[in-house]
Amino acid sequence: MQTQVEELADNQVRLTVEVPQPDVAHAVEHAAHDLAESAKIPGFRKGRVPMPVLLARVGKERLYTEAVESHIGGWFWSAAARSRIRPIDQPQLHYELPTSSENGFRFTATVTVQPKPEVPDWRELEVPRAEAEVPGEIVDAELERLRALVAALAPVEARPAQPGDTLVIDLVSEGGEAQRDYVVELGAGRLLDEIEEGLLGMSAGESKELSYEISDDASHQLTVTVKEIQERVLPPLDDDLARAASEFETLDALRAEIMARLREQLEAEIEGHSARRSRTSWSRRRNSRRPARWSRVAHASCSRDSRGRSSGAASRPTSTSR
Repeated sequence: MQTQVEELADNQVRLTVEVPQPDVAHAVEHAAHDLAESAKIPGFRKGRVPMPVLLARVGKERLYTEAVESHIGGWFWSAAARSRIRPIDQPQLHYELPTSSENGFRFTATVTVQPKPEVPDWRELEVPRAEAEVPGEIVDAELERLRALVAALAPVEARPAQPGDTLVIDLVSEGGEAQRDYVVELGAGRLLDEIEEGLLGMSAGESKELSYEISDDASHQLTVTVKEIQERVLPPLDDDLARAASEFETLDALRAEIMARLREQLEAEIEGHSARRSRTSWSRRRNSRRPARWSRVAHASCSRDSRGRSSGAASRPTSTSR
């Protein structure tokens, strides 16, 4: 997998990722298997539908959409790890669906990353370095994040809406302006607090009058109708998750890659910490060996400078400071 990294403003980077043809073919095959498992086609058992029949039933666009959406998250994180960038937010992905599994696939991802530390090279001292140990809890948390990325949405009928649910709603203002089939995740902060709080506890098919305030401090009315409630269904931690969320075939391989990536990040942090310790030790050693006479001269120079006189002569330490 080839990746180009373009640095942008505000600690953002743009990755251009070239997914090789075998990975695209694997993604299409995996998507076809999933669709064949869920499709009900007369004359064929689930999972046994030939590709031409499946394409005639669901269409090529849906097949390739399923293939890309179920694998692009894993492709991105793999490219990020290989490029040694540290994303701190979800990426903005841009791509065009492939038209064939016989070719590679390209997409771009714009993401905010941690600022690069400016670590000076303090090679005069040897500072003890801690070993990088990645706690298993951090690896488990990363796997849980991947589960959330590939989680499916399932309809909810037996309970009202609760935080984390995805709702399909209609919004109608006092003036009759309507926004139909608006999709919102409760808790994501996309709606005003008054509206989100009003949606909590509503059931599918229920309508409610809600009041809210905007910048003019006036109260406004809004009619909201919940048309559908969906909840995230997390996949199990198994090899299927590894194939759906990454380029790896087994959960053990995915876990090992996460462990290696986190260890690299931790080692980079330790390296930066060691450099800062080296700088502090070097500064302390230099100051401890500085002669008292030079210190008095420097102090006097600073005093003269504060009164507007030049301090250039005393700003340069003599050879005895080393």
